[in-house]
Amino acid sequence: MKDRGTSLNDLMIEDLERSGIPAKLIPKLGFKPLNPKATAKFLGKKYRNAASYKIPFFDHTGERIPFSRLRLLRGEWYPGQREKGRKFKYSQRANTAPHLYFPPVYSWTMKKGKIKVPYLCITEGEKKAIKACLCGIPTVALSGVFNFKSAKRNISIIDELRLF
Repeated sequence: MKDRGTSLNDLMIEDLERSGIPAKLIPKLGFKPLNPKATAKFLGKKYRNAASYKIPFFDHTGERIPFSRLRLLRGEWYPGQREKGRKFKYSQRANTAPHLYFPPVYSWTMKKGKIKVPYLCITEGEKKAIKACLCGIPTVALSGVFNFKSAKRNISIIDELRLF
């Protein structure tokens, strides 16, 4: 990413374009850059200088659901944030249930209570799912490899996956 003088919006666009997502789709995707104060307010914790952008989630009809994740643009989520020597790039509000990401750039068709697609790809990461859907590949995303379930909530498989 570019130097600290670059605007958060420009950093967001740069990040999306590296993933093959054109800037013209930002309004449809609902992505929004957040300065450190807005990032801390969203996460509900006191974070140190973490600028990010919001990734809102949608249901299969293209309607927003009350869940979003944040992608780090600049800074770090909190001092010393490391996992095996790497910084986390994504965060979400604490104690939130996992959700399936349905890219709003694909038309998900329901028949008899199930989503009908010729095949389905499941990937880790919202941006990968968006790019795949832009290429005509029906793809949904999990935010992490184990986000198909929630042991804390005694959920063996999230409800959104049962739609297929």
